[in-house]
This record gives sequence, C-alpha cells and structure tokens, in this order.
Amino acid sequence: YIAENFWLLANHVSRIPEPGDFFVFKFGLGESAIVVRNESNEIRAFHNVCRHRGSRLCRHDEDPRPDDDRLSVRQLGESGKAQVFRCPYHAWLYDLDGSLIDAYDMPDDFDMAANSLIDSHMKIVAGNIFLNFSRAEDHPEFGAASYDSSSELMGLVNTHSLSSLMIGANQTYQIIANLKLALENFQD
Repeated sequence: YIAENFWLLANHVSRIPEPGDFFVFKFGLGESAIVVRNESNEIRAFHNVCRHRGSRLCRHDEDPRPDDDRLSVRQLGESGKAQVFRCPYHAWLYDLDGSLIDAYDMPDDFDMAANSLIDSHMKIVAGNIFLNFSRAEDHPEFGAASYDSSSELMGLVNTHSLSSLMIGANQTYQIIANLKLALENFQD
C-alpha cells in the first residue's frame, strides 16, 4: 500500500489559523484525513472514518449532498469550522481531539475511550503539514525531521522564514497513468 510508505504534503498551518478550523486531505480513491486545530491550538490529524460503521465524518466535495430534509445530521464538507465532528450515520460525536464524547444508545459497559478517532501520522516542518496513512503504530522514517540545526535544509528554513509563508493557491491534478511510474518520474 503506497500511502503507508510515503509522507504526503497536506497543506500549511496557515490554512487552519483558529481553533476549530479544519480541512480534509484526500489521497487516492476515498482515503482521507481530517486535519484540525484543536481548542489547545494544537494541530491534529485523524483518519476521516467513524469508528462505529465506517462512515466518513466529513464528506468530500464531490460526494453528493443528501437533499432529504428529514435527516437530522448534516455532514460537514471538506473544510470549515467545527466544534465537534458528528457521524452522519448514527450521530456518534467526536471532539476536536478525536475523543468519542457521545455514542447514542450504546450499552453501559461500552468503552468510549477505546473508540476515539484513529490518529494519522503527522509531522510539521517549517509550517508544512505532512501526513502518512500507515495504520502501524510506528510510522516510516521522515528524512527532514532527522536533520540537525546545521543542515542545509534547516539553513534554508531559518534564512527564508519558511514557517511564516502561506499557501497562495492549491492545484489538484488527476492523472490517468500507472501511479508507480508517475511517482518515479516525479522523484527524478
């Protein structure tokens, strides 16, 4: 599974400046993570999947929006501001730290803590948010994180204040190609 071996640039911390701000980072066919700034002003990343029945907590913009007014739970879109994340299927409720805070009609012995959202591996380097979709406890090595303060990369970071830069525009490209060849070509 290719996403388990690579760190992917998701965005910049300036995309979510205030507590409650979030965005969905999509990868491949249906895989995604919610990146959110919590109430403590920390940035967290979670797999965009409810622990109950596997529904997406936040929809992808290309997902059809249900037009049925009888639905009591409106699914959040790809970005915005939230106080909680609510599953559209059975309305399980998660806080901005990924903790399950309400699970309707579950038995008394149900362990809420064991059903929190699954963390996505995340690194922030010079204000850039990198994600890795591995579900393994130990994430793959992240090369830039091991650079010391005298390295060439860190010299660039300090000289040009990369952490204070902001994203000017986002572009998404769909390619009809062999993914391995596209990545190999990109890395050359």
